[in-house]
Amino acid sequence: MADYIRALEPVTEPAQLVRTKAIIQQFTAPNALGPRLHQYLLDRREAEDNWGKSKLKILQSDGKVSDNGQGQLND
Repeated sequence: MADYIRALEPVTEPAQLVRTKAIIQQFTAPNALGPRLHQYLLDRREAEDNWGKSKLKILQSDGKVSDNGQGQLND
């Protein structure tokens, strides 16, 4: 997260940067959403062969999302 904050510094107002740092601190605190989400993703990686593709949603040219559960475009 330090790299993210460094990237924000030149383009973010000081007050907004303080608020963003507080949000990041809350998100990354022990037992907060960030570490739990990271562990969930690690567990999914171990449990499934290609977990990313299994949840793929395809945005069609008409703006509708297609998902047949196999990561393939519905006919």
